[in-house]
Amino acid sequence: LEGAGIKRRESAVSQVAALEQRMRESRGELRQALDKAMSLCQTLSKQIGEGAHSIADDELEGMEKSLKEALAQATWRAREADDTVVSIETLLPIAEGTSN
Repeated sequence: LEGAGIKRRESAVSQVAALEQRMRESRGELRQALDKAMSLCQTLSKQIGEGAHSIADDELEGMEKSLKEALAQATWRAREADDTVVSIETLLPIAEGTSN
C-alpha cells in the first residue's frame, strides 16, 4: 500500500508539473489572441474615425470576422485555463501527500 501511495503521489506531481506548463502556454496564447483582438479594434476604430465611408464593406466584414475569431480563440483559451486550474486543484492534495 505504501508503494502504491508513493507512485500515486509521484504521478500527481508529474501531472501537476505538466498542467502548470500547459497553463503557462495557455496564458501566452490567450495574451496573443487578446492582443490580436485589441489591434483589430484599434484599426477599426481608427478607420471609422477617419470616416466610415472610406472602409469597403468586404474589408469591414473581413475585420469583423477576424475579430470574432480572435475573441473566440481568447474565450476558448480562457476556458482551457479554467479547466487546467481545476485539474491542478484536484491533483494538488495528492501531489502534496495530504489526500487519502
